Amino acid sequence: MTLTESLIAFTFAATLLTLTPGLDTALILRTATVEGSKKAFHAAFGINVGCLIWGAMVAFGLGTLIAATRPLARFLRRGLVVKWMDRTTGVVFLAFAARLAFSRR
Repeated sequence: MTLTESLIAFTFAATLLTLTPGLDTALILRTATVEGSKKAFHAAFGINVGCLIWGAMVAFGLGTLIAATRPLARFLRRGLVVKWMDRTTGVVFLAFAARLAFSRR
């Protein structure tokens, strides 16, 4: 496969994946339907800010830095660290759900 053929195949695959609606689209549509356009705009804005943060982290080489620093990479892959991150994320989601459940509408 030549470089041109590879580039055409990549462009086709990237275009197809970009046009396919995903969870972000579902979240925005659900928010617009249930809560209105202003909240949907806020959801879209939050998604875009998150993508910009990920892009900045990649641009500044944070992933490469972690991969190059073997002790840090090994530490982050340890089972206890992964369990701690999972539990912390779970607690944050549960607290957020409880706040939503008990808030006045």
